[in-house]
Amino acid sequence: MLRKTLFWMLIFSAVVYSQTTSYIEVLKSDVKTQRRALITGAMGLTEEQAQKFWPVYKEYEAEFDKLMDRELELIKKYAENYADLSDEMADVLIKQAMDLDNEQLDLDKKYYAKLKKEIGAKLAAKFRMVDKRINLMINLQVAASVPVIE
Repeated sequence: MLRKTLFWMLIFSAVVYSQTTSYIEVLKSDVKTQRRALITGAMGLTEEQAQKFWPVYKEYEAEFDKLMDRELELIKKYAENYADLSDEMADVLIKQAMDLDNEQLDLDKKYYAKLKKEIGAKLAAKFRMVDKRINLMINLQVAASVPVIE
C-alpha cells in the first residue's frame, strides 16, 4: 500500500510540477502489479477458478484503467486550476467526479454479474469486497494528498 500512497502523491506532484508522462506510466504499471498481487493473495482461487477469473478480471482492469485515466485527468484539471478555482470550474469538476463515481458503480455491477456467472456469487462477492477495499485505500490516499478547495 505504501507504493500506492507514493503513486498518488507523485501523480499529484507530477501534475503540479509537470514531470514526464512516461514516469507516471511506470508508476501506474507498478500499481497494477501491486493490485494484482493483493487480489491474488486475497482471493485464494483454485487453478480452475483462476482460469475463469483472470480473463474476466483483465477485461475489468482494462475498463477500470480507462476510468482511472479520466480521474487522473480530473486531478490534473484541479491542480491546474487550484490557485484560482472559479465557482464554474468547481461545479464542472465535481459533476465530472460524480459521473465517474456512477460509471465505477456501473462497472462494478457489470463485472460482478460476469464473475458470478464464471465463478459463482460467493467468489464474485469476495472479489467485489477485495477490490472495493483496495479502491477505498487508494481513494483515501488520494484525498489525503490533494488539497481541499480554499
